[in-house]
Amino acid sequence: MGNRKRIVWAGAILGVVNFGWSIISTVISVANLPADASDAWKAIVSVPELIPYGLTVACLCALAWAIFWPVQVQSSVEEAKADTDKLFRDEVARLTALKRAEAIVGNRHGIATVLGGNIADALAEAEKDRKAEAEARRQRLIHGAAAEAAETQRRRDLIAKGRDLAHDYAEREQEETFREFLESQRVYADIRPHLSVGYRKKLEAVRVAYADADGSKYPSLVAWFLDDLARLEKKWGLK
Repeated sequence: MGNRKRIVWAGAILGVVNFGWSIISTVISVANLPADASDAWKAIVSVPELIPYGLTVACLCALAWAIFWPVQVQSSVEEAKADTDKLFRDEVARLTALKRAEAIVGNRHGIATVLGGNIADALAEAEKDRKAEAEARRQRLIHGAAAEAAETQRRRDLIAKGRDLAHDYAEREQEETFREFLESQRVYADIRPHLSVGYRKKLEAVRVAYADADGSKYPSLVAWFLDDLARLEKKWGLK
């Protein structure tokens, strides 16, 4: 800023000098005086008639100085003030940015600390939930496998008991129908829902007699009953 101010002042002075010199040059040319300034001034002083011209030149130079010097000074002052204001604003902006940066760094540090704790807690909680879910899944698998094994065994027992019923009826004197015999057995209540609709219609048909196959050990309804049990065994994957 100091160099710029000195340059402005030098420019103002040079402008006034140039303006004065242009006026002097014009007067010298008009008055047909010597081109050398010193000789021209001597000529003006030695010739009384030229003294008014010299005074006129001096007055014009003084007037030019009076007009342009304040303008140049004011301009240089305003420029210096503008430079000072700009430097002040830049410094304020720099300090403001620095404070904001410090605040951001401080806030980030605090946030990182808080988030670090929260993240650690969240990760620990998530790991705990994951282990709990894995254990629950393991227990479900264990219970599911046990339940599946129990259900498979129950179905095997139903098939075995159904075949025992068919064998027991075939060994009896058959004083009652196969339907009456089955309905008198407790286990039939568990087997009946799994029998096919077609077989139940045949078994529960009223006043219908079925011819037995030649040489068959079992009556027709008993043989069909065993066939339906075989169908169930295959359907349940027990074979």
